[in-house]
Amino acid sequence: MKKLLGVVLGVLLAVGLSACGGSSGDDGKTNPLDNNTTEDVATEDGTTVEEISAECAEKCGDKVCGEVDGCVCGKCKDDETCSADGKCEAAVAGCEDKCAGKECGTVDDCACGTCEAPAACNETTFTCECESVCEDANTGEAFECGDDGCGEPCGECPAGDQWACTANKCECTPSCDGKACGGDGCGGECGTCADPTPNCTPDGTKCVEACAEWDFTGSVTQKVNAMAIGKGGHPGEALDVDGDPDTCAPADDCEGGLNNQLSGLLGQLAQFVDADAEIAKALDEGSLIMLAENKNMKTDCTEFEMNMFIGEALAEKTVCDFQTALCEFCYKPESLVVDTCKPLIAFPNAKVCDGKLTAGGPEQKFAVSVPISDGVMLTIVANMASMVGDVTGADDAMKIENGIIGAAVRKDAIMEAVDKLPPDVLAELPVSIDMIKNLLNMFIVPDVDTDGDDEMDGASVGVKFGTIAAKVTGACAE
Repeated sequence: MKKLLGVVLGVLLAVGLSACGGSSGDDGKTNPLDNNTTEDVATEDGTTVEEISAECAEKCGDKVCGEVDGCVCGKCKDDETCSADGKCEAAVAGCEDKCAGKECGTVDDCACGTCEAPAACNETTFTCECESVCEDANTGEAFECGDDGCGEPCGECPAGDQWACTANKCECTPSCDGKACGGDGCGGECGTCADPTPNCTPDGTKCVEACAEWDFTGSVTQKVNAMAIGKGGHPGEALDVDGDPDTCAPADDCEGGLNNQLSGLLGQLAQFVDADAEIAKALDEGSLIMLAENKNMKTDCTEFEMNMFIGEALAEKTVCDFQTALCEFCYKPESLVVDTCKPLIAFPNAKVCDGKLTAGGPEQKFAVSVPISDGVMLTIVANMASMVGDVTGADDAMKIENGIIGAAVRKDAIMEAVDKLPPDVLAELPVSIDMIKNLLNMFIVPDVDTDGDDEMDGASVGVKFGTIAAKVTGACAE
């Protein structure tokens, strides 16, 4: 299977580059005069120069024409040309024709232009060129980062305050302040946990005991056998994530206060990547197994606890078709938070009224997992999760149909998830991590305030799903 994330990021890069271009009749470049020119000023010798900013005046010095670091120093009269040292000189007859198509250099005493450092003029092609240098002249060792001498990077270091570029090499400063275990931010460990406290808390501050097996007594358990990203902010595709009936997303493809901002981005990628097909394939192959536990479930509008787990099938699909039949599963221990031993995804206020399931609200969270390559899932925890669905049947025949989960994915959570991608996946990406994050930052437009500070920090998403009955026997063996 093609690396899904690599394809997605390649498309994002293409979109990003086209979005940065100018419109018809515009080369997309900023005219330096737009910022520093006020009016033409005539000098004593009759030369016309532009009145420029103090900053540009300092850069230009005694030059009365040409450019220096993006500053236009002035212009000469129609019968003059600008010399390499920024002086106006009498034009030689026929220079306009002789310099046609040339950026720089001298042709038969005709000055055709000058190059801005660090570029130099190629007197053969009469073009401004800069020689990129990204390796050590003595050893031939390639530079990991730093400028190539032409204003472009030789490479970029991983994101994070612990990384810095020093002498064209990426260096990481380990940090274990206040940590007893877990990573040091540079690939090393601040410490390891051992029995009787083998698990490291997410913040690395302490080692804790392993969680006891989760008790499924009295629970109705199910497996998610269908999942797809909703199409736009429409009924049956999304929910009102922000609770405001006057807002919906994407702005040009929504109605009735329903929010599904991320579907707009996925819609742009649909011609290149079929995300729904990839998710369906992961479900069918068993690389993505999500289990739902309805603890002490009632169908009379009484609230009960609904928990979600990542699991594994205990038999091959050829033995028990886990997409259609009642099969056995185990849950992965990482589905529990190590320091509380409670499920990472929990809806304590689920209820079924007249066959309609509702759960969640502003304080609820939900983990969205998307396959990005063979055997690799990108998991992002979303906030403000709510759920609806139609419940049919009971016990081993119970199903949830027309299910929808609405949530808001924080941009910073997406960035953190990208940072945690495995090294072998990162090696397949067409661009650097920093470029990826810059593109995500550009195209993911938050439409939901997830923390109540009146700033939009999350992008809404709608996920459709369905379930069938399942049996959960306990924790998977490590």
